[in-house]
Amino acid sequence: MKYKKAKTALAASIIAATSVMATPVFATNPYDITYTDGQELGEETVTINPTLLAELTPLIDMGADDVEIAFSNSNLWKEGYSNNNFCTPIKYVEVSGDADLSEVENLYYTVSNRQYTIRVDIASIIKEDLAFTTEAAWVAAGVLTGNSATPKGTPKGSLEVGFQVATDETCETNATGSFNIASTRGTIFLDTKQKLFATSAPNKVFSSSELYYGILDIDANQAFKILNTGNELTKSNMFAKSAAALQPATGEARNMYSEEGKYIYAQGTVMNQDSDVFVKLSEATQTAGLEMVYGIRSNAGSPISYYAKQYAVKYVSDENGEIKDIETENIIAGKTPSGSTTTPADGYELDYWTADKDVTLTDGTTIKAGNPISSEELAEVIVNEDLVFTAVHVESEPLEVPDTGASTSEKNAALVAISVIGAVLGASILGVLAKAIRKIHRRSQF
Repeated sequence: MKYKKAKTALAASIIAATSVMATPVFATNPYDITYTDGQELGEETVTINPTLLAELTPLIDMGADDVEIAFSNSNLWKEGYSNNNFCTPIKYVEVSGDADLSEVENLYYTVSNRQYTIRVDIASIIKEDLAFTTEAAWVAAGVLTGNSATPKGTPKGSLEVGFQVATDETCETNATGSFNIASTRGTIFLDTKQKLFATSAPNKVFSSSELYYGILDIDANQAFKILNTGNELTKSNMFAKSAAALQPATGEARNMYSEEGKYIYAQGTVMNQDSDVFVKLSEATQTAGLEMVYGIRSNAGSPISYYAKQYAVKYVSDENGEIKDIETENIIAGKTPSGSTTTPADGYELDYWTADKDVTLTDGTTIKAGNPISSEELAEVIVNEDLVFTAVHVESEPLEVPDTGASTSEKNAALVAISVIGAVLGASILGVLAKAIRKIHRRSQF
């Protein structure tokens, strides 16, 4: 990705390369990712569908200001600054020569906005042929968190591996032992499990029949492999906007696909702007958790991105109130909106909503544009196009309390209280009946 290019000078890389120890650390690669014997990403290996991709939008815009990142309490997490060209804050794990991270627990983080949360569990970190400069040397495998100095639009929550880590926000001082993986040509594999949750149902994994995962900006000796049975990377579930976008215009480095191993890899550093592949996820994969393996042979970053076809749902009010809660939300095609609330003007109350188009509820009921919709019905509308809901307010019916006269006895006070309660209940019942009659009358007009 373009945000992740290291600012380390060529001379520094050469010096680092000459200082590498002759004893690399060998480890078993359980994923059969070899960076060889593949065929180019293109029309033969990926489904080209620009129309589909033009309709997909991210569920979480990782570059937006409202993105929040939280981390587990694992003592493996450390804090520093990624010494790339943005000097961006990260949380990271030290991957040293003698560290066994083949099975880790409680190592996860979440990325959230108002509507969704992505949980990323790192199940293992595997080293293959990775040489270390000294016995104290280590490589960082981390998560970009960002701060106010991070350039706007930088995808927070990205997995960032292989950059040197600095201890200060100017990246003038590197952490002792930290080195740049680009000088070693070894490989680190991050084995992750990712699950998506909706804020409205935080304890249930969100799923949709039209959910996609973005493998974005494949360019820097990266590899990507999905382990979920039945959802492996194949031409039938991989989509790109064009074959030309998958490869650079010039140069020997190419983006490749291994049909035998069912994985994507960048053979070299591919300088290309839009080498993105979108993978359709089965609902079984979503429910179980997407098992994605990232292979990194040089410093690189990989965003965490879920995409879907979404529609804008807007909430507005008539002149007798204001929208209190959600004004706009993006809803995945075929799902239902969250709904909103209003603050009525003095002397008014929310009566019903209307939609600017005909809508269908989950029970099959169709409500014509402009007809009354209750708040409960609104939350059952199936969204398959952009919609605008308008809140309609009516004058509140005044509550008349009977004059029971003054009394100083406890008996009379109790009778007055009972009388008032009865009046309130009666007025409330009459109000509900009146409102129901009004709604029936309105719907009978259409």
